Amino acid sequence: FRASSLGGPQDYRVCVTNRCRHAVNRCMQHRFSVGKETLVLAENDKCPERTLTIGSPVIANRTENGLYNGCRYVVKNLEPLVIASEEEVQLTLTQARAIDLAWATTYWKMQAFTCPKGAKVILLQTQHPHCCKRCLLVCMSRSQALEDLQFAPPKWSDLI
Repeated sequence: FRASSLGGPQDYRVCVTNRCRHAVNRCMQHRFSVGKETLVLAENDKCPERTLTIGSPVIANRTENGLYNGCRYVVKNLEPLVIASEEEVQLTLTQARAIDLAWATTYWKMQAFTCPKGAKVILLQTQHPHCCKRCLLVCMSRSQALEDLQFAPPKWSDLI
């Protein structure tokens, strides 16, 4: 299974478990970072060690230091660390504990998002016992068009 079929930085990959979310984030970030300058952030209480590069999608996991919980940002600069959504936010490495990679999210966090037009919503772990009708309806309602909704093959979820 090719990770390229899991979309690009603007797309939303949705998992049932945090274990899957971490695995997808690691895989997608590794492929995105090849040959680029990187910044390694230490493990925090929400996620394992993560590597950032310019263009990496990130999400705030709390509201502080100019960040808004659940808001998606893009890394604009590594030293100093600058991320941007509508406005740029400069973070110290200590403040960077408040961001996680945003290649993947969980079904439950997806409830907070409004996906921009053209962004794909890619559903993972649809065979998982905790993937319910409500999870699927939330994700389907976040996609702007039917053609932007995709189901990842079960094989991908089995690898995680």
